[in-house]
Amino acid sequence: MRLAAVRAAVEAAAQRASPSSTSPPTRRGARRRQVPPSLRSPLEVVDAIALCNRRIEVVGTDLYKVTQEVTEAVSVMVASKSLEGGSMEAVLGASDGVWEVFHAPHMARMSSPLGVSFKPVRYVIKGNQLRTDVHFSGPGGVGGWLCSAGVVRASRDDAVEIVFDSFWMAEEGGAPRDNPVSADVARAGDRVVNSIGRLAFLSSLAVFPVHFFDSDAGICVFEFPPLNSYIATKLVGPVPADITF
Repeated sequence: MRLAAVRAAVEAAAQRASPSSTSPPTRRGARRRQVPPSLRSPLEVVDAIALCNRRIEVVGTDLYKVTQEVTEAVSVMVASKSLEGGSMEAVLGASDGVWEVFHAPHMARMSSPLGVSFKPVRYVIKGNQLRTDVHFSGPGGVGGWLCSAGVVRASRDDAVEIVFDSFWMAEEGGAPRDNPVSADVARAGDRVVNSIGRLAFLSSLAVFPVHFFDSDAGICVFEFPPLNSYIATKLVGPVPADITF
């Protein structure tokens, strides 16, 4: 018994003196202390950006072809809380362009079982003007574009608010058409779609915390709080000169 006690004391002393020991031993089954996101290496964010961009080069912004590695990369960017400029005003000031969603778990999870897909999911931002064009396809060759337009503005230091005031649809084939309401060429069907869209729009669900923004990388990640889902978008081009909102 004495020999065992001496051996245990020596091993404990050696462990305390070892330069490779960075944390006290934990009890079996106990959780080790996690390193806070703010202390993680910035290289993780650089690697996460590079991984997402490489994947987009291969499959485009197809949110149905997201890999586990992309999801983990998005999580790294979210944990970094890196916002270029440090404020929503600065983020919005550097956001002009065409953005497409490449990671939206809730959308893929809810639509896939129904045989419906939404791609691309596109946002066009110019100043505080916002337009969305979402292509959908479903069973039986059903498809087309769901479009909306409105404004985007800073809601808090870490969130934006979206207010849509126009909604319209476009038939399958080609690019989505411009806003018939703002162009004053709305047909009866356009007016019905616009009325339904305005009634269905819930401002209480239109505030989105922004967790990551890097204009050089062309990546922005924001959150849809009701479903705890992180939506990652990629800047794919400038604002078209002839677009209407």
